[in-house]
Amino acid sequence: MTTKIITGLLLLAALGFADTASAQMPEPTAETPTLFGAQRVDEGDFIIGLATGYPTTSFAMFFGLHESFDIGVLLGMNYGDSSLGGKRQRFGLDVHVPLRWTIATLDKVALGLRISPYFMIGDGSPAFSFGGDVAFLIDIPLPKLFKIIIGPELRTGFASVGSDPNRFTGYDGGVWLNAGVETNFLEDFYAGLIFNGGGYWGSNNFGGDGLFRANIYFGMEL
Repeated sequence: MTTKIITGLLLLAALGFADTASAQMPEPTAETPTLFGAQRVDEGDFIIGLATGYPTTSFAMFFGLHESFDIGVLLGMNYGDSSLGGKRQRFGLDVHVPLRWTIATLDKVALGLRISPYFMIGDGSPAFSFGGDVAFLIDIPLPKLFKIIIGPELRTGFASVGSDPNRFTGYDGGVWLNAGVETNFLEDFYAGLIFNGGGYWGSNNFGGDGLFRANIYFGMEL
């Protein structure tokens, strides 16, 4: 009898804790800021973060400059397959400077535009590329904790791979779909998971190569 009473009390306590935890979980809205989605970080905020996965690990910083605009800096190391001008690279470094505008905040969705100038180097004795990525992003808040992030992205740039007399120069391009989830779960902390799927191509390989990237990321407001 005593065991049944204790078990019942523990069950009631567990259910009460679960209800309290559920009630305390943030309920994201279209206005909830993101690091990699459509909604910019709040004006005046400075956030540092880390994204890691395949094929890149990046240190990130984001600055909220306006109620509808922010800027970031991503310093990355590539250790998986990537492409510069259609030529495969096994290792490299890159710098991206994403400029992001939140162009519309509706009741259940936020729309954004991100333009990311970049400079990349590879292992192609030598190899480098510069240009820009342009993404159209959509945020969809879920009932609890997370926002869905989705949207297409296009790369266009110039690449140089190798040294004379075998140097290759030409167009560097790609297109992929961004899809993931993100949470701003303690107001000052961010976490998310993002996937990119599509293809690279360039003047050296107009047939293209498949592209798949997956990264988990974290950020903290200072």
